[in-house]
Amino acid sequence: MKKINIMIGLPRCGKSTWLLDHKTSEVVVSADELRLIIYKERYNALKDRSMWMVRTAMLKALMGQGIDIIIDETSITKSARRSVIKLAKENGYYVVGTFIESNVDECIKRAELTGQLDLIEPIKDMNTKFQIPELKEGFDELNVIPMDTPVVI
Repeated sequence: MKKINIMIGLPRCGKSTWLLDHKTSEVVVSADELRLIIYKERYNALKDRSMWMVRTAMLKALMGQGIDIIIDETSITKSARRSVIKLAKENGYYVVGTFIESNVDECIKRAELTGQLDLIEPIKDMNTKFQIPELKEGFDELNVIPMDTPVVI
């Protein structure tokens, strides 16, 4: 069975750390990594639209080969998840959502402790827009993982 796992949670909540313990043979697709590869920067609103086009093309290519995928992104809104779920369903994928419960204060603390002060305002902003994922969005499975409190540096 072809499977895609969409990670969901605020920056610094532990999505990538969770992947270290749970990833097997899946290909990890990360908008942050693509931005760094393509633009050599974490975020640039002026260039972001073309990055999403690259990410979509990459997903289509992987799905065309039937490769299992993990989306390592925040995926904080239903609309952000909708396009991936739709594309996955069109390609016969089993869609899993993995929601790392996010405590905004802990995420900010982690950003401070790791020297990522540029993430503090985006974390606050994303927290105001966050929509808790629901099975009815199209997930075949939805896992809720408690946010670990220890800071991983």
